[in-house]
This record gives sequence, structure tokens and C-alpha cells, in this order.
Amino acid sequence: MGGSMELRQVRYFVAVLDTGSFTAAAQSLSIVQSAVSQQISRLERELGTDLFDRSRRSVRPTTAGRRFEPFARSMLDTESAARRALSPSSASGPTRIGVSTGLGALATAAAASIREGLVPSPIEVIGVPGDDRERRVSEGDLAAAIVRSPPTRPELVAFPLPADDVVVGVATGHPAASADSLTLGDLASHPLVLSVGAIGEPLCTSVIAACRRAGVEPHLQVLTPGADALSALTTVPDAWTVFLVTHARQLYAEALGVRFVRCVEPLTVPKSLIVRRDRTDVGARLAAAITELETA
Repeated sequence: MGGSMELRQVRYFVAVLDTGSFTAAAQSLSIVQSAVSQQISRLERELGTDLFDRSRRSVRPTTAGRRFEPFARSMLDTESAARRALSPSSASGPTRIGVSTGLGALATAAAASIREGLVPSPIEVIGVPGDDRERRVSEGDLAAAIVRSPPTRPELVAFPLPADDVVVGVATGHPAASADSLTLGDLASHPLVLSVGAIGEPLCTSVIAACRRAGVEPHLQVLTPGADALSALTTVPDAWTVFLVTHARQLYAEALGVRFVRCVEPLTVPKSLIVRRDRTDVGARLAAAITELETA
């Protein structure tokens, strides 16, 4: 056993654990697969034991690998803590939480409910595009973020939050506009209009899945680039679309010629709070505070 273990070898080891393969680990680290394999082999030589069982289709840790795991994660956590402590912004910079439109007030209230002393700086809630939140949490620019999809980076961990309710939007002249509630079956013959950017996103996939559970195959109409679903309701009067309730509350529906109607079937979109693995204490308390506010 040697004495020159490198921190990058430990990082690669944890990445393989979290992703389940050398190839996926390399992708998450933005390096080639051969570099991961080479450094893991060197780490195994330094420790004098195999850390992974490579005889199966999926890579699995050996008993020694499992015993080494908590020490490896602790080393990476210590490195991250040291970097934060030495960062020029660590002494006075705010603890920043990235959110989407409509969730800022919720996150701010939750942050305020956390007892004083949990975080070493003031809380700042900022709007961040969805595809940028995970990267900024990973890089340390954000302490946490609220996201719709599970994190893809192995250094991040997610805390589930209550799912967000979804409401149906129709033009005021739509046949269903006068109803207090409706079923997805009531909308079966009407086109579901969605913007190009919504396709494949959690809101879209959740609603389509709910339709299929109800035995309805939605008549999907994808709008041309640049068009939005809200405006489309005025030009396609028999169409319907969906909005997060938190977003719908910010719209002046009557002025826009739109009415929001509750759906009988549950329509929800999942969300979670993501943090780095070395900040799970803050993540757990913030997630608990948000959950308490939403379920009160």
C-alpha cells in the first residue's frame, strides 16, 4: 500500500458509486472513461484492495469499497467546506436559493422560518432558469435550488417537496369555461396546446401521463417557435392548456380572456430541493420548512 492517494481519485470513486458505471461517471465528470478507469485502478493499488466488482454488467462496489465509501465522501465534504471557508465571498455573501417564477415567496418564507444560526449568512432567493439551477448549485454559486426533475450530477442530493397543483386554462368562450370543474374526458375532443419549450418538460409529461391514466389520448398541438400557450387560447378558442396554480395566480385571467378551471383528476407536477452533499443539513431543514408551509 502506497501513500500518495489523490483527491481526484476519491472523487472519481464516488462518481462511479453514484452513477453505477465508469462510463456514466466519466460523463458526469466531463472526462473520458479511460481516465476514470485508470485513476480508480491506481487508487486500488494505493489501498491494496479492489474497490469494485467488474465481473458483472453493472459495476458494483466490493465489501472494501463499501467500507471505504463513508471515508471517501467525508474527504470530499471536507474539501468543499474548506473551499467555501476560503472563498472571498464566504464571510459576507448571502446564502442563495435558486427558484422559478412563482416559488420565490414560498422559498423566502421557508428560509425565514429556519431558526437563526442554521446558515452563516442572510438568505437571498433569486430567479434562475431551470436548466441553469443544477449547475450553479454544483459549482457553489447557489446553496440550494428548487427543481422539477431529479438531479443528474452525482455531487447533488434531492429532498422531495410537495407536488405543485396544475389547473386547466381555457378561453372564456370555450364550452368548458362555465364549469366549476371538469374531467380530462370532457377535454378529449379539444386540442391541448403547448409551446415548443414545454415539450418534454415535467409539466407536459405529467399532464400527458394523467390523461393516459384517465383513458384519454390528448390531441396535442405544438405551437410554432415563439408562440405561447396563453395567447393561443384566444386564437384557438376550443383549445385548452395547463398552468401551475402558482403561476396562474399571477395572471389577470379576465383581462386576458382566459378562465382557469379545476380538474377532477389529480394534476400535479413534482418538485424537489437540491443541495450539494456537503450541505444536507441546510437542505433538510429548508425542505422541511417549505413542506410545513405548503401543508399547513
